[in-house]
Amino acid sequence: MVGLRDTTPAATAFCVACIGASCADSPGGERAEPFRQTDSAGVVIAESFRPLWSEGEGWSVSPEPELSIGAGATGDHDPDNPAFGWIRGVQVLSDGSIAVADATIAQVLVFDSSGRFAHRFGGEGEGPGELRNLGLLAKCAGDTLITGDPYRRNFFDSQGNFIRTVSHGTAGGRPNLWLVSADCLSFLVSGRVTMNPVGDEGFVYIHLGWSDETFAVRDTVARVVVGQFQALADPEGSVGYAEVPWTSTMPIPVASEDLILGYGRWAELRFHGPDASLKRVARWHAAPESITAEDRRLFEEERAACEARYQSQRSCNALEEFTWLPSHKFFFDKLVLGAGGNIWVRSVPETSLGSSDSNLRGGPVDPERWTVLSPAGQWLSTVELPGGLALMQVANGRAYGVHRDELGVATVRVHRIETVVG
Repeated sequence: MVGLRDTTPAATAFCVACIGASCADSPGGERAEPFRQTDSAGVVIAESFRPLWSEGEGWSVSPEPELSIGAGATGDHDPDNPAFGWIRGVQVLSDGSIAVADATIAQVLVFDSSGRFAHRFGGEGEGPGELRNLGLLAKCAGDTLITGDPYRRNFFDSQGNFIRTVSHGTAGGRPNLWLVSADCLSFLVSGRVTMNPVGDEGFVYIHLGWSDETFAVRDTVARVVVGQFQALADPEGSVGYAEVPWTSTMPIPVASEDLILGYGRWAELRFHGPDASLKRVARWHAAPESITAEDRRLFEEERAACEARYQSQRSCNALEEFTWLPSHKFFFDKLVLGAGGNIWVRSVPETSLGSSDSNLRGGPVDPERWTVLSPAGQWLSTVELPGGLALMQVANGRAYGVHRDELGVATVRVHRIETVVG
């Protein structure tokens, strides 16, 4: 096994030779180079025409877990094997410890690198160090852990000692908070979404910007698509906004030194520096997943089930009500920043009807597939995970995720990432 930034010397030399130059196309019409970088008004355009590794090469996730944490309904009295409820986040600390946020008990549980229980913190409440509506677990400035609910972020050290709370969503109209910067000092925010679909495709935009914890100032980073919607009237005559089927909702950001932004309708990511300047655009030429007659049939089945569930056509829109529909599905719905700066991009399940579809929200329907890009934006390979595993983190040459079995029992699993060379 090699580290996650490693490539073979021959492949590296080949890519370097093509950077800044247009390598000749092959006689058959296929581009000879898998990757090309060009400059456009000071912005690097990193373009991948195919993966660096061929089919059967690259990274492979071992089918059996190296470590599994959690148990069934009878394991709640064993601290090393708790019965997890609703896991909202997993973070890997610098010493290999694993922090798990369980919204059911409003606590973060920390296990050492061998899976033995170390300590827990949080608990239901609104006082200092208490967690209500636990919605995420993030990390900044080394091993500082961040928990979040709709209105605030709580900061803890790696031992679970409470540091501070930053409130961002009070009735005073504070903005939506997307991310905390890697140094814990800045907050990526946007204004509240105002529905105003633009053009036939119904794009709705927001402005993202960095702010300090007062949220009194904002350095705008980018104007980004927040989703695609259409105004539709329900049977009672009131007008609402419906998400266009087979489209993505919300931009997807991750942050290290750079802020990396993507919207799943396009196979590209944009890298913004600390000064909010656009530094790089990474594009990969993945084949789009066409929308088929079977997809349309599945959509109508879901709509019929929606109408039966709610005894109404409200929010159960038929395809013919939309004046525009995409020809292909969106490419991705999640980003994970892995070891060494590699970016893992989750492909949308083939059966998805859109980013608000319950098949997608409810966890992996099919084994998750992830496109892996290098820190420079080169398309390295595609990795398929073991069935039932939802990837949360990539670190230490391993994939960390949440597995749910046929009964819905959740465990945190660690799988080795291996390198396969043809």
